[in-house]
Amino acid sequence: MSFSVIYAARKTIVKVDQEDLKGVQSIEFTVTRNVIRRSSTGSDEAPAISYGKLEVLGKIKVLSSSPTLDQKLLAEEIEPFQIMVQITTGEGQTVTITFHECVIESKQLEMEANNVAVSVYNFSATKVEITT
Repeated sequence: MSFSVIYAARKTIVKVDQEDLKGVQSIEFTVTRNVIRRSSTGSDEAPAISYGKLEVLGKIKVLSSSPTLDQKLLAEEIEPFQIMVQITTGEGQTVTITFHECVIESKQLEMEANNVAVSVYNFSATKVEITT
């Protein structure tokens, strides 16, 4: 997975389980590897470092709110879903970012300076794939 390429999007489509998500203002994500540092008494050195799984966390900002994401957040039974972002560049190249087994963890509501409400949905995923 390489993040060194900059994509200037001419057109972006965000889908939740193949359904277009309306009003998306931005999407961002981080990928972090779980690291456990073991220390020993009387030493400044870490004798062992263990590396665990990758953690994928993201945010989707939507104008007002999203009934689709609200339903996923408030459902009594948690059912993981897929988020797919299709970015089409000015040169016509398509980049697809797919988040697998997503769960909405929380929602925040922001009132911006121009008196427009923006909902921020925080999600986790088991895996992210970037294809060109």
